[in-house]
Amino acid sequence: AGSASSTAGDMARYMEMILAGGQLDGVTIYGPDTAAGFRRTSFANAPGLEGWDNGFREFPLPGGFHGQGHEGATLSFYSKLVVVPDLGLGIFIAGNTDTSSRFVERFPGELVGQFYAPPSDLPRAGSPELAGHASAYAGTYVTTRRAYGGLEKFIDLLIGSSQVTVSRNGQLIVARSGAAPQAFAPDGAEGHFRAVNGQEPLVFDVKNGRADRWMMSGSATYERAGLWSRIATLAVLAGLTGLVCLGVLGAVASRDRRDFRETAWQARASLLHVTIAILFLLALAAFGAWASGTADVTHVVYHWPGALLLIASACSLVAALLSLVGLGIAPLVWRGGRRLDSWSAAQKLRFTAATLLFVAYSIVLLHWGALAPWIS
Repeated sequence: AGSASSTAGDMARYMEMILAGGQLDGVTIYGPDTAAGFRRTSFANAPGLEGWDNGFREFPLPGGFHGQGHEGATLSFYSKLVVVPDLGLGIFIAGNTDTSSRFVERFPGELVGQFYAPPSDLPRAGSPELAGHASAYAGTYVTTRRAYGGLEKFIDLLIGSSQVTVSRNGQLIVARSGAAPQAFAPDGAEGHFRAVNGQEPLVFDVKNGRADRWMMSGSATYERAGLWSRIATLAVLAGLTGLVCLGVLGAVASRDRRDFRETAWQARASLLHVTIAILFLLALAAFGAWASGTADVTHVVYHWPGALLLIASACSLVAALLSLVGLGIAPLVWRGGRRLDSWSAAQKLRFTAATLLFVAYSIVLLHWGALAPWIS
């Protein structure tokens, strides 16, 4: 309690100095030019968005007021400092639980709205025109604030995706991983939106009638995801691969003596598919076991990447390489031999289709960074 009180006192004096233009207890800490520089926008993601003022972030607040400050967080602690020069107001709030982020984020705006802003006309109405052009904005987007290689890229793509849809009443719905969906209404120029029940702006970069990316105040930027970067693509291919792998092992276990009529290359191909199936199933099982423990974020961070994730990546890497081998020997499998000493056409088709699926799944895993266990 004493430490928290001391921190709050220090924050109060710091905010007093900022609001006083660099003066604290009658002593000049920094001059007028520096004070003006602290309140001058040096960067913004797009026109219409609050940006950064030499290290301080701008915050939109109810009543048209603007705040300046910064946020901070660890795994279980969240804090936010906001000063509102027009009101002579300073706010510092901190939470010491891993569920306090939303409270800490919203508190300054709620305080200003309750005591300083005129009555609100929220919620904002949607737009029938937007509802008619939903395809221009709807889609999957991924954050640019992510790792671009290795297992960190793989996990960042999983947790850094957002889904944008348009409701029937013309509101834009943004669903980000780990956060509640948020509704936005058109606000001014094309591609500009503002929260239906708040002040947060959102701007889309629209080219040729289609949004390429969207941005919020601060550093949040999301770009439209290509087919290979979508979670749905990965999930469908992973599911199909798992089913085919089970089918491969089931076919080997259940076939009778007549099914063993095969050439030497077909025998090798059959063994190759069994090996690939086992490896991919092991990878899926290891990743599933790893994912089941991600609710404890502290454990994930301090034991990164962990044995299970490394096993999943290594098994997938070997299976992917063997899949390329299978693709290379496919012509030899089709060449076959005598009618009574070779696979049927149906068996050859099944081998080819399964191999193509394995290769497609491997390409997606490679794109996601999942085949690089040495880059964590």
